[in-house]
Amino acid sequence: MKKIITYSLLFFWIVAAQAQFSSNEVLEKQFENSALYFQRFYLNTFGLANFTHVAPGFFDDPFLRASLNPATGALDSLKKMEFYFDYRSERQNNVPDRLIRPTPIYVYGDYIAIYPPDPRWYRVTRSEPEPVLSAGFRARLAPAWQLTFAYQLIYKEEPFYRQPAYLYQPNPYYDGFYQRIFPEQMDVPITRLNRQGDQSLTRAHLFAAYLSYRLSRSIAVGIGADFAAHRRNAEYLALKRNDYENSYFSQYINKRDMDYHHADFFAGMSWQINERWQVGWQAGWLDGRVKQKEFLDDTLQSKDQYGSYDYRQLEKTRLRHDGQRYYATLSIQFSPNKWNRVFGFFNFASLNNDIATFAEIRTHRQSDYYSENGLEYYLMNGISTLTDSRNGRGDLSEHLFESMITVMLNQNATTRMHLGLYFSYLKGKKRVQEPVLYEAYSHRVEEGERPITGYYSYESTYHTREDKTLYWTYDYTRQTIQMPIYWWHRIHKNLAFFVIINKIWTAWETSEKTDAFYRERYDLHDGEENVRKDFIERTQIQPGRHFTEDTADMALGFEAPLVKNTTVRYLINPDFVEDMTITQWWLSITMRF
Repeated sequence: MKKIITYSLLFFWIVAAQAQFSSNEVLEKQFENSALYFQRFYLNTFGLANFTHVAPGFFDDPFLRASLNPATGALDSLKKMEFYFDYRSERQNNVPDRLIRPTPIYVYGDYIAIYPPDPRWYRVTRSEPEPVLSAGFRARLAPAWQLTFAYQLIYKEEPFYRQPAYLYQPNPYYDGFYQRIFPEQMDVPITRLNRQGDQSLTRAHLFAAYLSYRLSRSIAVGIGADFAAHRRNAEYLALKRNDYENSYFSQYINKRDMDYHHADFFAGMSWQINERWQVGWQAGWLDGRVKQKEFLDDTLQSKDQYGSYDYRQLEKTRLRHDGQRYYATLSIQFSPNKWNRVFGFFNFASLNNDIATFAEIRTHRQSDYYSENGLEYYLMNGISTLTDSRNGRGDLSEHLFESMITVMLNQNATTRMHLGLYFSYLKGKKRVQEPVLYEAYSHRVEEGERPITGYYSYESTYHTREDKTLYWTYDYTRQTIQMPIYWWHRIHKNLAFFVIINKIWTAWETSEKTDAFYRERYDLHDGEENVRKDFIERTQIQPGRHFTEDTADMALGFEAPLVKNTTVRYLINPDFVEDMTITQWWLSITMRF
Protein backbone atom coordinates (compact mmCIF):
# COMPACT_ATOMS: atom_id res chain seq x y z
CA MET A 1 0.00 0.00 0.00
CA LYS A 2 2.95 2.31 0.67
CA LYS A 3 4.05 1.86 -2.95
CA ILE A 4 0.53 2.62 -4.18
CA ILE A 5 0.36 5.87 -2.24
CA THR A 6 3.74 7.08 -3.36
CA TYR A 7 3.15 6.33 -7.03
CA SER A 8 -0.25 8.05 -6.82
CA LEU A 9 1.43 11.18 -5.51
CA LEU A 10 4.02 10.92 -8.22
CA PHE A 11 1.41 10.92 -10.97
CA PHE A 12 -0.56 13.69 -9.36
CA TRP A 13 2.40 16.05 -9.62
CA ILE A 14 3.28 14.98 -13.15
CA VAL A 15 -0.23 15.63 -14.39
CA ALA A 16 -1.42 18.56 -12.34
CA ALA A 17 1.72 20.63 -12.25
CA GLN A 18 3.65 20.22 -15.45
CA ALA A 19 0.73 20.77 -17.78
CA GLN A 20 -0.03 24.15 -16.26
CA PHE A 21 3.44 25.65 -16.04
CA SER A 22 5.36 27.49 -18.72
CA SER A 23 8.28 29.85 -18.41
CA ASN A 24 7.83 33.53 -19.16
CA GLU A 25 11.53 34.25 -18.69
CA VAL A 26 13.51 35.23 -21.78
CA LEU A 27 16.54 33.21 -22.80
CA GLU A 28 18.77 36.32 -22.85
CA LYS A 29 18.88 36.17 -19.05
CA GLN A 30 21.18 33.16 -19.40
CA PHE A 31 23.80 35.13 -21.33
CA GLU A 32 27.16 35.13 -19.55
CA ASN A 33 28.48 38.66 -19.98
CA SER A 34 32.22 38.73 -19.33
CA ALA A 35 34.06 41.93 -18.38
CA LEU A 36 36.25 41.28 -21.43
CA TYR A 37 33.44 41.44 -24.00
CA PHE A 38 33.23 44.55 -26.20
CA GLN A 39 35.96 46.26 -24.19
CA ARG A 40 39.25 47.58 -25.56
CA PHE A 41 42.43 45.71 -24.69
CA TYR A 42 45.52 47.48 -23.44
CA LEU A 43 48.41 46.38 -21.25
CA ASN A 44 47.47 47.48 -17.75
CA THR A 45 50.71 47.53 -15.75
CA PHE A 46 48.83 48.35 -12.51
CA GLY A 47 45.75 46.22 -13.14
CA LEU A 48 45.04 45.00 -9.62
CA ALA A 49 41.34 44.31 -9.16
CA ASN A 50 40.34 47.59 -7.52
CA PHE A 51 42.79 49.80 -9.43
CA THR A 52 42.07 48.76 -13.01
CA HIS A 53 39.81 51.64 -14.07
CA VAL A 54 41.88 54.46 -12.56
CA ALA A 55 45.28 53.19 -13.74
CA PRO A 56 45.40 54.78 -17.26
CA GLY A 57 44.90 58.31 -15.96
CA PHE A 58 46.66 57.90 -12.63
CA PHE A 59 50.08 56.36 -13.31
CA ASP A 60 52.69 57.85 -15.60
CA ASP A 61 53.28 54.67 -17.61
CA PRO A 62 53.80 54.53 -21.41
CA PHE A 63 51.59 51.47 -21.96
CA LEU A 64 48.75 53.01 -19.97
CA ARG A 65 49.01 56.40 -21.69
CA ALA A 66 48.95 54.69 -25.11
CA SER A 67 45.45 53.43 -24.25
CA LEU A 68 44.30 57.06 -23.95
CA ASN A 69 46.16 58.31 -27.02
CA PRO A 70 48.36 56.26 -29.41
CA ALA A 71 50.35 59.40 -30.34
CA THR A 72 52.01 59.77 -26.93
CA GLY A 73 54.80 57.32 -27.73
CA ALA A 74 56.45 59.64 -30.26
CA LEU A 75 56.84 62.35 -27.61
CA ASP A 76 58.30 60.32 -24.74
CA SER A 77 61.95 59.88 -23.75
CA LEU A 78 62.57 56.36 -25.10
CA LYS A 79 65.95 56.15 -26.80
CA LYS A 80 66.11 52.66 -28.34
CA MET A 81 63.85 49.92 -27.01
CA GLU A 82 62.08 48.61 -23.93
CA PHE A 83 60.83 45.16 -22.89
CA TYR A 84 58.17 44.58 -20.23
CA PHE A 85 57.03 41.29 -18.65
CA ASP A 86 54.84 40.57 -15.67
CA TYR A 87 53.61 37.51 -13.82
CA ARG A 88 50.48 37.72 -11.72
CA SER A 89 48.86 35.48 -9.17
CA GLU A 90 45.21 34.64 -9.64
CA ARG A 91 42.51 36.80 -8.08
CA GLN A 92 39.78 35.30 -5.96
CA ASN A 93 36.12 35.30 -7.08
CA ASN A 94 36.32 35.71 -10.85
CA VAL A 95 32.68 34.61 -10.62
CA PRO A 96 31.43 36.88 -7.81
CA ASP A 97 29.26 35.22 -5.19
CA ARG A 98 27.23 38.37 -4.64
CA LEU A 99 26.04 38.33 -8.25
CA ILE A 100 25.29 34.75 -9.21
CA ARG A 101 25.67 32.58 -6.10
CA PRO A 102 27.27 29.71 -8.07
CA THR A 103 25.76 26.44 -6.87
CA PRO A 104 27.12 22.91 -7.29
CA ILE A 105 25.00 20.80 -9.60
CA TYR A 106 22.65 18.71 -7.50
CA VAL A 107 23.23 15.00 -7.12
CA TYR A 108 20.02 13.00 -7.37
CA GLY A 109 18.45 12.81 -3.97
CA ASP A 110 20.30 15.89 -2.67
CA TYR A 111 18.47 18.93 -4.00
CA ILE A 112 20.15 22.33 -3.63
CA ALA A 113 18.01 25.39 -4.28
CA ILE A 114 19.29 27.98 -6.77
CA TYR A 115 18.13 31.48 -5.87
CA PRO A 116 17.15 34.21 -8.35
CA PRO A 117 20.18 36.19 -9.52
CA ASP A 118 21.15 39.67 -8.55
CA PRO A 119 19.73 41.96 -11.30
CA ARG A 120 23.24 43.22 -12.02
CA TRP A 121 23.97 39.77 -13.45
CA TYR A 122 22.42 40.80 -16.76
CA ARG A 123 25.08 43.50 -17.19
CA VAL A 124 28.16 42.28 -15.29
CA THR A 125 28.47 38.54 -14.92
CA ARG A 126 32.10 37.80 -14.15
CA SER A 127 35.70 38.88 -14.63
CA GLU A 128 38.29 36.86 -16.47
CA PRO A 129 41.22 34.96 -14.93
CA GLU A 130 44.53 36.74 -14.71
CA PRO A 131 46.82 36.24 -17.71
CA VAL A 132 49.50 33.57 -17.56
CA LEU A 133 51.83 35.98 -19.33
CA SER A 134 51.79 39.71 -20.04
CA ALA A 135 54.43 41.23 -22.31
CA GLY A 136 55.12 44.59 -23.91
CA PHE A 137 57.68 45.94 -26.35
CA ARG A 138 58.49 49.51 -27.35
CA ALA A 139 61.05 50.56 -29.96
CA ARG A 140 62.29 53.85 -31.39
CA LEU A 141 62.36 52.97 -35.09
CA ALA A 142 63.70 56.41 -36.03
CA PRO A 143 63.96 59.76 -34.25
CA ALA A 144 60.35 60.54 -35.18
CA TRP A 145 58.85 57.03 -35.15
CA GLN A 146 57.92 54.74 -32.28
CA LEU A 147 56.33 51.27 -32.33
CA THR A 148 54.62 49.55 -29.37
CA PHE A 149 53.31 45.99 -28.97
CA ALA A 150 51.39 44.38 -26.09
CA TYR A 151 50.26 40.78 -25.61
CA GLN A 152 48.49 38.73 -22.95
CA LEU A 153 47.75 35.00 -22.71
CA ILE A 154 44.93 33.67 -20.52
CA TYR A 155 44.72 29.94 -19.79
CA LYS A 156 42.78 28.83 -16.73
CA GLU A 157 40.76 25.82 -15.57
CA GLU A 158 37.97 26.47 -13.07
CA PRO A 159 35.07 24.46 -11.61
CA PHE A 160 31.88 24.32 -13.64
CA TYR A 161 28.96 26.48 -12.54
CA ARG A 162 25.42 26.80 -13.83
CA GLN A 163 23.89 30.21 -14.31
CA PRO A 164 21.14 31.06 -11.83
CA ALA A 165 18.77 32.19 -14.59
CA TYR A 166 17.11 29.32 -16.46
CA LEU A 167 13.88 28.56 -18.28
CA TYR A 168 13.14 25.15 -16.77
CA GLN A 169 15.17 23.81 -13.91
CA PRO A 170 16.37 20.28 -14.74
CA ASN A 171 15.26 18.16 -11.80
CA PRO A 172 13.32 14.90 -11.95
CA TYR A 173 12.28 15.23 -8.32
CA TYR A 174 10.55 18.63 -8.54
CA ASP A 175 7.99 19.99 -10.93
CA GLY A 176 7.63 23.46 -12.44
CA PHE A 177 6.18 24.77 -9.17
CA TYR A 178 9.18 23.35 -7.29
CA GLN A 179 7.03 20.78 -5.54
CA ARG A 180 8.61 17.40 -4.88
CA ILE A 181 7.55 14.80 -7.45
CA PHE A 182 9.33 11.86 -5.84
CA PRO A 183 7.75 11.64 -2.35
CA GLU A 184 10.02 11.41 0.64
CA GLN A 185 8.83 7.89 1.45
CA MET A 186 9.66 6.47 -1.99
CA ASP A 187 12.61 4.12 -1.93
CA VAL A 188 15.60 5.46 -3.89
CA PRO A 189 18.23 2.80 -4.57
CA ILE A 190 21.79 3.27 -3.37
CA THR A 191 23.97 3.84 -6.39
CA ARG A 192 27.64 3.94 -7.18
CA LEU A 193 29.23 6.75 -9.18
CA ASN A 194 30.60 5.49 -12.48
CA ARG A 195 31.96 8.71 -13.90
CA GLN A 196 32.10 12.39 -13.10
CA GLY A 197 33.59 15.42 -14.84
CA ASP A 198 33.63 19.04 -13.73
CA GLN A 199 35.65 21.73 -15.46
CA SER A 200 35.55 25.11 -17.18
CA LEU A 201 38.56 25.92 -19.36
CA THR A 202 39.20 29.53 -20.43
CA ARG A 203 41.68 30.46 -23.18
CA ALA A 204 42.30 33.93 -24.60
CA HIS A 205 44.86 35.74 -26.74
CA LEU A 206 44.94 39.55 -26.52
CA PHE A 207 47.15 41.69 -28.74
CA ALA A 208 47.61 45.45 -29.27
CA ALA A 209 49.89 47.52 -31.53
CA TYR A 210 50.54 51.28 -31.66
CA LEU A 211 52.51 53.32 -34.19
CA SER A 212 53.23 57.00 -33.54
CA TYR A 213 55.01 59.69 -35.56
CA ARG A 214 56.27 63.12 -34.54
CA LEU A 215 55.23 65.63 -37.19
CA SER A 216 57.08 68.48 -35.49
CA ARG A 217 58.52 69.34 -32.10
CA SER A 218 55.03 69.95 -30.75
CA ILE A 219 52.68 67.70 -32.78
CA ALA A 220 52.51 63.91 -32.97
CA VAL A 221 49.99 61.52 -34.51
CA GLY A 222 49.37 57.85 -33.93
CA ILE A 223 47.29 54.88 -34.98
CA GLY A 224 46.63 51.59 -33.28
CA ALA A 225 44.66 48.38 -33.20
CA ASP A 226 43.90 45.66 -30.69
CA PHE A 227 42.46 42.18 -31.15
CA ALA A 228 40.92 39.66 -28.77
CA ALA A 229 40.12 35.96 -29.19
CA HIS A 230 38.46 34.39 -26.15
CA ARG A 231 36.98 30.93 -25.64
CA ARG A 232 35.51 29.16 -22.63
CA ASN A 233 34.46 25.49 -22.68
CA ALA A 234 32.60 24.32 -19.59
CA GLU A 235 31.32 20.81 -18.92
CA TYR A 236 29.69 18.93 -16.09
CA LEU A 237 29.11 15.17 -16.31
CA ALA A 238 27.70 12.77 -13.72
CA LEU A 239 26.79 9.13 -14.45
CA LYS A 240 25.32 6.73 -11.89
CA ARG A 241 24.21 3.16 -12.21
CA ASN A 242 23.02 0.29 -9.99
CA ASP A 243 22.04 -3.11 -11.34
CA TYR A 244 21.92 -5.19 -8.16
CA GLU A 245 18.38 -5.20 -6.71
CA ASN A 246 16.88 -2.46 -8.82
CA SER A 247 17.79 -1.21 -12.25
CA TYR A 248 18.74 2.41 -11.84
CA PHE A 249 20.52 4.79 -14.22
CA SER A 250 21.02 8.54 -14.03
CA GLN A 251 22.93 10.86 -16.32
CA TYR A 252 23.51 14.59 -16.13
CA ILE A 253 25.43 16.31 -18.94
CA ASN A 254 25.69 20.09 -19.12
CA LYS A 255 27.99 21.79 -21.64
CA ARG A 256 28.42 25.49 -22.26
CA ASP A 257 30.72 27.02 -24.87
CA MET A 258 31.59 30.71 -25.18
CA ASP A 259 33.38 32.11 -28.25
CA TYR A 260 34.27 35.81 -28.51
CA HIS A 261 36.48 37.91 -30.75
CA HIS A 262 36.85 41.59 -31.58
CA ALA A 263 38.92 43.97 -33.67
CA ASP A 264 39.48 47.56 -32.51
CA PHE A 265 40.97 50.38 -34.60
CA PHE A 266 41.76 53.90 -33.41
CA ALA A 267 43.79 57.03 -34.16
CA GLY A 268 44.96 59.97 -32.10
CA MET A 269 46.84 63.25 -32.07
CA SER A 270 48.90 65.06 -29.42
CA TRP A 271 49.75 68.77 -29.41
CA GLN A 272 52.28 70.38 -27.11
CA ILE A 273 50.86 73.88 -27.08
CA ASN A 274 53.66 75.33 -24.96
CA GLU A 275 55.88 74.29 -22.08
CA ARG A 276 52.91 74.10 -19.74
CA TRP A 277 50.00 72.83 -21.78
CA GLN A 278 49.59 69.62 -23.77
CA VAL A 279 46.35 68.43 -25.38
CA GLY A 280 45.54 65.09 -27.01
CA TRP A 281 42.55 63.30 -28.45
CA GLN A 282 41.71 59.95 -29.95
CA ALA A 283 38.71 58.25 -31.59
CA GLY A 284 38.09 54.60 -32.36
CA TRP A 285 35.72 51.86 -33.40
CA LEU A 286 35.48 48.30 -32.04
CA ASP A 287 33.61 45.49 -33.78
CA GLY A 288 32.96 42.28 -31.83
CA ARG A 289 30.91 39.10 -31.73
CA VAL A 290 30.19 36.58 -28.99
CA LYS A 291 28.37 33.25 -29.28
CA GLN A 292 27.12 31.12 -26.40
CA LYS A 293 25.96 27.53 -26.90
CA GLU A 294 24.62 25.27 -24.19
CA PHE A 295 23.50 21.65 -24.18
CA LEU A 296 21.81 19.80 -21.34
CA ASP A 297 20.81 16.14 -21.10
CA ASP A 298 19.23 15.10 -17.81
CA THR A 299 18.12 11.46 -17.60
CA LEU A 300 16.75 9.19 -14.88
CA GLN A 301 15.58 5.61 -15.36
CA SER A 302 14.37 3.39 -12.53
CA LYS A 303 12.87 -0.08 -12.70
CA ASP A 304 11.91 -2.65 -10.06
CA GLN A 305 9.43 -5.51 -9.58
CA TYR A 306 6.51 -3.08 -9.30
CA GLY A 307 7.09 -0.87 -12.30
CA SER A 308 9.32 1.64 -14.02
CA TYR A 309 9.89 5.37 -14.26
CA ASP A 310 11.63 7.18 -17.15
CA TYR A 311 12.54 10.86 -17.21
CA ARG A 312 14.57 12.87 -19.68
CA GLN A 313 15.03 16.57 -20.33
CA LEU A 314 16.96 17.83 -23.37
CA GLU A 315 17.90 21.48 -23.89
CA LYS A 316 19.72 23.16 -26.75
CA THR A 317 20.20 26.91 -26.53
CA ARG A 318 22.14 29.50 -28.50
CA LEU A 319 22.72 33.18 -27.85
CA ARG A 320 24.61 35.65 -29.98
CA HIS A 321 25.66 39.28 -29.58
CA ASP A 322 27.03 41.28 -32.52
CA GLY A 323 28.10 44.76 -31.55
CA GLN A 324 30.05 47.91 -32.26
CA ARG A 325 31.62 50.28 -29.78
CA TYR A 326 32.41 53.87 -30.73
CA TYR A 327 34.50 56.04 -28.43
CA ALA A 328 36.39 59.32 -28.21
CA THR A 329 38.89 60.55 -25.60
CA LEU A 330 40.19 64.02 -24.79
CA SER A 331 43.25 64.36 -22.53
CA ILE A 332 44.79 67.53 -21.08
CA GLN A 333 48.03 68.01 -19.16
CA PHE A 334 49.18 71.12 -17.34
CA SER A 335 52.75 71.42 -16.00
CA PRO A 336 53.21 74.54 -13.82
CA ASN A 337 56.87 73.57 -13.28
CA LYS A 338 59.24 70.69 -13.97
CA TRP A 339 58.28 68.89 -10.75
CA ASN A 340 54.48 69.01 -10.71
CA ARG A 341 51.77 68.17 -13.22
CA VAL A 342 48.00 67.98 -13.49
CA PHE A 343 46.59 65.40 -15.90
CA GLY A 344 42.98 64.79 -16.84
CA PHE A 345 40.94 62.96 -19.44
CA PHE A 346 37.34 62.76 -20.62
CA ASN A 347 36.07 59.67 -22.39
CA PHE A 348 32.75 58.91 -24.07
CA ALA A 349 31.77 55.51 -25.47
CA SER A 350 28.63 54.12 -27.11
CA LEU A 351 27.91 50.39 -27.45
CA ASN A 352 25.18 48.93 -29.68
CA ASN A 353 24.58 45.19 -29.85
CA ASP A 354 22.20 43.05 -31.87
CA ILE A 355 20.95 40.05 -29.88
CA ALA A 356 19.72 36.69 -31.21
CA THR A 357 18.35 33.82 -29.08
CA PHE A 358 17.31 30.25 -29.85
CA ALA A 359 16.10 27.39 -27.63
CA GLU A 360 14.66 23.89 -28.06
CA ILE A 361 13.55 22.16 -24.87
CA ARG A 362 12.00 18.69 -24.61
CA THR A 363 10.92 16.93 -21.42
CA HIS A 364 9.43 13.43 -21.22
CA ARG A 365 8.20 11.46 -18.19
CA GLN A 366 6.59 8.05 -18.31
CA SER A 367 5.65 5.62 -15.52
CA ASP A 368 4.04 2.18 -15.23
CA TYR A 369 3.12 0.52 -11.96
CA TYR A 370 1.31 -2.67 -10.89
CA SER A 371 1.01 -4.38 -7.51
CA GLU A 372 -1.30 -6.99 -5.97
CA ASN A 373 -1.87 -8.38 -2.52
CA GLY A 374 -4.35 -11.18 -2.17
CA LEU A 375 -7.70 -9.89 -3.42
CA GLU A 376 -6.35 -6.35 -3.89
CA TYR A 377 -4.57 -5.00 -6.93
CA TYR A 378 -3.54 -1.58 -8.20
CA LEU A 379 -2.57 -0.50 -11.73
CA MET A 380 -1.38 2.90 -12.90
CA ASN A 381 0.02 4.20 -16.20
CA GLY A 382 0.89 7.74 -17.19
CA ILE A 383 2.83 9.91 -19.57
CA SER A 384 3.82 13.58 -19.47
CA THR A 385 5.59 15.69 -22.11
CA LEU A 386 6.69 19.29 -22.42
CA THR A 387 8.10 21.22 -25.38
CA ASP A 388 9.30 24.81 -25.59
CA SER A 389 10.63 26.37 -28.81
CA ARG A 390 11.75 29.98 -29.12
CA ASN A 391 13.72 32.15 -31.53
CA GLY A 392 14.11 35.77 -30.48
CA ARG A 393 15.72 39.07 -31.38
CA GLY A 394 16.76 42.06 -29.35
CA ASP A 395 19.20 44.90 -28.91
CA LEU A 396 21.45 46.48 -26.32
CA SER A 397 22.18 50.21 -26.20
CA GLU A 398 24.71 51.56 -23.73
CA HIS A 399 26.48 54.88 -23.12
CA LEU A 400 29.49 55.46 -20.91
CA PHE A 401 30.99 58.74 -19.73
CA GLU A 402 34.11 58.75 -17.60
CA SER A 403 36.56 61.41 -16.50
CA MET A 404 39.54 61.69 -14.22
CA ILE A 405 41.89 64.31 -12.85
CA THR A 406 45.25 63.51 -11.28
CA VAL A 407 47.63 65.81 -9.45
CA MET A 408 51.23 64.58 -9.59
CA LEU A 409 53.44 66.11 -6.93
CA ASN A 410 57.18 65.47 -7.08
CA GLN A 411 58.75 66.92 -3.98
CA ASN A 412 62.25 65.91 -5.09
CA ALA A 413 64.04 63.01 -6.76
CA THR A 414 63.29 60.72 -3.83
CA THR A 415 59.61 61.37 -3.05
CA ARG A 416 56.50 61.82 -5.15
CA MET A 417 52.75 61.60 -4.63
CA HIS A 418 49.70 61.30 -6.90
CA LEU A 419 46.17 62.34 -5.89
CA GLY A 420 43.30 61.37 -8.17
CA LEU A 421 39.56 61.68 -8.60
CA TYR A 422 37.72 59.41 -11.04
CA PHE A 423 34.05 59.48 -12.05
CA SER A 424 32.08 57.30 -14.45
CA TYR A 425 28.42 57.12 -15.44
CA LEU A 426 27.02 54.12 -17.31
CA LYS A 427 23.47 53.95 -18.68
CA GLY A 428 22.05 51.11 -20.75
CA LYS A 429 18.94 49.32 -21.93
CA LYS A 430 18.31 45.77 -23.13
CA ARG A 431 15.20 44.91 -25.14
CA VAL A 432 14.30 41.40 -26.25
CA GLN A 433 11.35 40.15 -28.28
CA GLU A 434 11.05 36.36 -28.08
CA PRO A 435 8.25 34.34 -29.77
CA VAL A 436 7.51 31.11 -27.90
CA LEU A 437 5.63 27.95 -28.85
CA TYR A 438 4.88 25.95 -25.72
CA GLU A 439 2.98 22.71 -25.31
CA ALA A 440 2.51 20.35 -22.36
CA TYR A 441 0.52 17.12 -22.22
CA SER A 442 -0.24 14.67 -19.40
CA HIS A 443 -2.43 11.59 -19.33
CA ARG A 444 -3.00 9.19 -16.43
CA VAL A 445 -5.04 6.00 -16.03
CA GLU A 446 -5.37 4.17 -12.73
CA GLU A 447 -7.58 1.33 -11.58
CA GLY A 448 -7.77 -1.15 -8.72
CA GLU A 449 -9.96 -3.37 -6.57
CA ARG A 450 -10.42 -3.60 -2.82
CA PRO A 451 -12.52 -6.11 -0.84
CA ILE A 452 -14.70 -3.45 0.74
CA THR A 453 -15.09 -0.79 -1.95
CA GLY A 454 -14.76 -3.10 -4.94
CA TYR A 455 -13.52 -2.04 -8.36
CA TYR A 456 -12.59 1.59 -9.06
CA SER A 457 -10.92 3.48 -11.94
CA TYR A 458 -9.77 7.01 -12.72
CA GLU A 459 -8.55 8.73 -15.89
CA SER A 460 -7.39 12.32 -16.39
CA THR A 461 -5.94 14.36 -19.25
CA TYR A 462 -4.27 17.76 -19.21
CA HIS A 463 -3.21 19.59 -22.34
CA THR A 464 -1.88 23.14 -22.58
CA ARG A 465 -0.75 24.90 -25.73
CA GLU A 466 0.55 28.50 -25.92
CA ASP A 467 1.49 30.74 -28.83
CA LYS A 468 2.97 33.88 -27.30
CA THR A 469 5.66 36.53 -27.59
CA LEU A 470 7.68 37.73 -24.62
CA TYR A 471 8.79 41.38 -24.43
CA TRP A 472 11.55 41.94 -21.91
CA THR A 473 13.03 45.36 -21.06
CA TYR A 474 15.96 45.83 -18.71
CA ASP A 475 17.28 49.29 -17.76
CA TYR A 476 20.34 49.98 -15.66
CA THR A 477 22.55 52.83 -14.53
CA ARG A 478 25.85 52.72 -12.66
CA GLN A 479 27.71 55.61 -11.08
CA THR A 480 31.23 55.23 -9.74
CA ILE A 481 33.51 57.57 -7.83
CA GLN A 482 37.08 56.55 -7.03
CA MET A 483 39.73 58.48 -5.09
CA PRO A 484 43.18 56.91 -5.47
CA ILE A 485 46.35 57.99 -3.64
CA TYR A 486 49.88 56.94 -4.61
CA TRP A 487 52.98 57.61 -2.51
CA TRP A 488 56.47 56.64 -3.74
CA HIS A 489 59.72 57.04 -1.81
CA ARG A 490 63.27 56.03 -2.61
CA ILE A 491 64.79 54.66 0.61
CA HIS A 492 68.06 53.67 -1.04
CA LYS A 493 69.65 54.34 -4.37
CA ASN A 494 68.74 50.77 -5.38
CA LEU A 495 65.39 50.43 -3.63
CA ALA A 496 62.12 52.37 -3.65
CA PHE A 497 58.94 51.67 -1.68
CA PHE A 498 55.38 52.74 -2.59
CA VAL A 499 51.81 52.53 -1.33
CA ILE A 500 48.58 52.75 -3.37
CA ILE A 501 45.19 53.35 -1.73
CA ASN A 502 41.86 53.61 -3.51
CA LYS A 503 38.45 54.50 -2.16
CA ILE A 504 35.59 53.22 -4.35
CA TRP A 505 31.90 54.09 -4.20
CA THR A 506 29.47 52.57 -6.70
CA ALA A 507 25.71 52.97 -7.02
CA TRP A 508 23.49 50.81 -9.25
CA GLU A 509 19.87 51.21 -10.24
CA THR A 510 18.13 48.48 -12.21
CA SER A 511 14.57 47.90 -13.40
CA GLU A 512 12.98 45.27 -15.60
CA LYS A 513 9.62 44.10 -16.85
CA THR A 514 8.33 41.21 -18.94
CA ASP A 515 5.09 41.34 -20.94
CA ALA A 516 3.73 38.13 -22.43
CA PHE A 517 1.41 38.70 -25.40
CA TYR A 518 -0.68 35.58 -26.02
CA ARG A 519 -2.01 35.13 -29.51
CA GLU A 520 -3.71 31.98 -28.29
CA ARG A 521 -3.76 29.88 -25.14
CA TYR A 522 -5.51 26.52 -25.13
CA ASP A 523 -6.23 24.47 -21.98
CA LEU A 524 -7.88 21.06 -21.74
CA HIS A 525 -8.74 19.43 -18.42
CA ASP A 526 -10.69 16.17 -18.44
CA GLY A 527 -12.71 17.14 -21.49
CA GLU A 528 -13.29 20.78 -20.49
CA GLU A 529 -11.68 23.17 -22.98
CA ASN A 530 -10.74 26.80 -22.49
CA VAL A 531 -9.39 29.04 -25.27
CA ARG A 532 -8.23 32.63 -24.85
CA LYS A 533 -6.83 34.89 -27.58
CA ASP A 534 -5.05 38.23 -27.82
CA PHE A 535 -4.33 39.13 -24.22
CA ILE A 536 -1.29 40.32 -22.26
CA GLU A 537 0.14 39.17 -18.93
CA ARG A 538 2.69 41.34 -17.18
CA THR A 539 4.51 38.51 -15.49
CA GLN A 540 7.35 40.42 -13.84
CA ILE A 541 7.93 44.01 -12.97
CA GLN A 542 10.64 45.59 -10.84
CA PRO A 543 10.21 49.36 -11.06
CA GLY A 544 13.59 50.10 -9.52
CA ARG A 545 16.17 48.38 -7.35
CA HIS A 546 19.12 50.21 -5.85
CA PHE A 547 22.48 48.78 -4.85
CA THR A 548 25.47 50.59 -3.38
CA GLU A 549 29.01 49.38 -2.80
CA ASP A 550 31.49 51.25 -0.64
CA THR A 551 34.96 49.73 -0.47
CA ALA A 552 38.60 50.67 -0.02
CA ASP A 553 41.69 48.80 -1.08
CA MET A 554 45.43 49.08 -0.64
CA ALA A 555 48.48 47.75 -2.47
CA LEU A 556 52.10 47.77 -1.35
CA GLY A 557 55.20 47.41 -3.47
CA PHE A 558 58.81 48.11 -4.12
CA GLU A 559 61.03 48.82 -7.12
CA ALA A 560 64.66 47.80 -7.43
CA PRO A 561 67.19 47.93 -10.28
CA LEU A 562 68.65 44.43 -10.12
CA VAL A 563 71.14 45.02 -12.92
CA LYS A 564 71.92 47.85 -15.28
CA ASN A 565 68.89 49.03 -17.31
CA THR A 566 66.60 46.48 -15.58
CA THR A 567 63.97 47.35 -12.97
CA VAL A 568 61.91 44.87 -10.98
CA ARG A 569 58.61 45.90 -9.40
CA TYR A 570 56.79 43.72 -6.89
CA LEU A 571 53.19 44.43 -5.85
CA ILE A 572 51.05 42.76 -3.20
CA ASN A 573 47.38 43.32 -2.49
CA PRO A 574 46.75 42.42 1.20
CA ASP A 575 43.40 41.63 2.77
CA PHE A 576 42.75 42.57 6.39
CA VAL A 577 39.16 41.30 6.73
CA GLU A 578 40.06 38.51 9.17
CA ASP A 579 43.70 37.47 9.21
CA MET A 580 46.08 39.29 6.92
CA THR A 581 46.35 37.44 3.63
CA ILE A 582 47.71 38.36 0.23
CA THR A 583 44.80 38.50 -2.21
CA GLN A 584 47.08 38.94 -5.21
CA TRP A 585 50.75 39.50 -5.97
CA TRP A 586 52.35 40.96 -9.07
CA LEU A 587 55.95 40.75 -10.32
CA SER A 588 57.02 42.85 -13.30
CA ILE A 589 60.36 43.31 -15.07
CA THR A 590 61.24 46.28 -17.29
CA MET A 591 64.40 46.26 -19.42
CA ARG A 592 65.36 49.43 -21.24
CA PHE A 593 68.21 49.77 -23.75
